[in-house]
Amino acid sequence: MYRVLVADNYPIIRMAVKNLVEQLDNFKVIAEETTGIDASLRVEQGDIDIIIMDLAIPPGENGLITIKRIHEHFPNTKIIMADCKI
Repeated sequence: MYRVLVADNYPIIRMAVKNLVEQLDNFKVIAEETTGIDASLRVEQGDIDIIIMDLAIPPGENGLITIKRIHEHFPNTKIIMADCKI
């Protein structure tokens, strides 16, 4: 089972991504976060396999900085970047 974190500041986007992911066999969204910093902190708990994250996730640091930090500390965690606009 792949454990997925969805990180986006829009609840409707998180809900849509979660619904799509959970239609796949062997994938389960186990966490949702609204900021890059919160996503990074959640990954530190050690049970995330895949992150689906908005590239321009406010507030705070740029999504690229968050992705770089996660990749440096957790290189086995796969990261899918999205740039969703509503």
